[in-house]
Amino acid sequence: MKIKLREIAHSRSGDKGNRSNISVIPFDTAHYPHLCRVLTADAVRRHFQGIVAGEVARYELPAISALNFVLDNALGGGVTRSLSLDAHGKSLSSAMLEMEVEAPAGAAGATGRCAPVEHLPKAEDFLLWPPNVQAHGYRIVDRLFNSRTIRRSGSPTPLVYGAPLEVEYDAAGVACGIPGFMDRNAISGLLVIKDGTVRVERYGLGLQPCDRWSTMSTVKSITATLVGVAVKDGAIGSLDDSVTRYVPTLRGSAYEAVSIRDLLTMSSGVAWNEDYADKHSHVNRYSKSLADGIPGGVFELLRGLPRAHPPGVHWHYNTGDTFLLGAALRSAVGMPLAEYLSKRIWGPCGMEFDAFYTLESPEGLEIGGSRAGVALRDFGRFAMFLLDEGRVDGTSMLPQGWNDEAAAMTFVFTDKQKAESPDITSGSLGGYGYSWWIAEDGAMIAAGFAGQRIYVNRRQQLAIITLGAFPEPGFRGPGDHDRRAEVVRFTEAVKAALC
Repeated sequence: MKIKLREIAHSRSGDKGNRSNISVIPFDTAHYPHLCRVLTADAVRRHFQGIVAGEVARYELPAISALNFVLDNALGGGVTRSLSLDAHGKSLSSAMLEMEVEAPAGAAGATGRCAPVEHLPKAEDFLLWPPNVQAHGYRIVDRLFNSRTIRRSGSPTPLVYGAPLEVEYDAAGVACGIPGFMDRNAISGLLVIKDGTVRVERYGLGLQPCDRWSTMSTVKSITATLVGVAVKDGAIGSLDDSVTRYVPTLRGSAYEAVSIRDLLTMSSGVAWNEDYADKHSHVNRYSKSLADGIPGGVFELLRGLPRAHPPGVHWHYNTGDTFLLGAALRSAVGMPLAEYLSKRIWGPCGMEFDAFYTLESPEGLEIGGSRAGVALRDFGRFAMFLLDEGRVDGTSMLPQGWNDEAAAMTFVFTDKQKAESPDITSGSLGGYGYSWWIAEDGAMIAAGFAGQRIYVNRRQQLAIITLGAFPEPGFRGPGDHDRRAEVVRFTEAVKAALC
């Protein structure tokens, strides 16, 4: 149950220059350990997003059962002589108390009376939500799972806007434009960028430009790109390094002989069930562990998996592989992935909004392969980073030829694999590279659950980002159409219109 912080605590604030100091003290000292768990520095920074431009540091004061937060660059430049502005930040203590936090066990609010309570979707059912929950839930993933902020740039790169693009394609025998495409396919965000110029930027299902929509598995491709940065930085010696060199806790498991390259290409050979509709599948057990915030819970799941194939010879989609890839990357670079991504891509590329990685537990490891959150425009900036071959201001962040390797079909899909996974045929996908799906037209595609897609066509200097809330099988009607195939038809229409 979520409650307002003011129901269990009070607060005081002070200032020094452009820095705000906010203390939080629980009414009941028995709630202090709970506040230490839920009131993290990242949670406070997310709450003050748009106000605090610097770091947030938390100090624990157990002797007096209090927390103290120091918020840098939080007062708009510091104290002024005007009485019309809250330059001293005195109102920030009141704003702090408006935070929604998880209620302590058995708490009914400070007064003991009934209080307004917001109902939130059940996090462990993230992959099973009905359509009426998806559009809301995908915008608030950081409130349902533990997360860590990926800091935006201090100087966002402005997007260049060109003439609006008109597109028409065939939808079940009817000519359909962009509005119809969005309505028919539950599209929440649509961005088309050609030759560095935005030609389409549309929002639906209540999504706003500042909202971070769930990346789903498209973050796998972002994490894989960050592996390339780590190789360029020398943090990872070789893609053929054993994963247990970086994550020794999995020595003795089926991952013992698996390399970084095997994880990148989904060819660990470890048995894994990715059935989203089966609540007892590995991917849903993984999801429940994340929702419960169990430290080491995903590692425990991975350690118990048997081997199905030798490493590097058989492609099998496995979200557990990319969790482990993220863990190995974090060990290699010696810092949280959110910090590394911010320093090496998010900041240099001029991202406009904070993004976030979800975590396996409070203050734990980032989840490298699912349910992060990114704003639509910053998906676009990431795509442009790839279209420019990983260069920022002329400096390459990636090893020479990295995108060529990432876009090569390490595994070409067989007829059997296409038959077993209709989404491969629907998406016109030819094979798999370094955590990128490779389209039949050679484009790199980051694809995610329920309609998330980053299409990067380097040859045509074209990027198309679609964010969506496709209803899952249990909620589709008998006459429902193939939305993934329709996205491909729309993509072809965009390509034709821009030739």
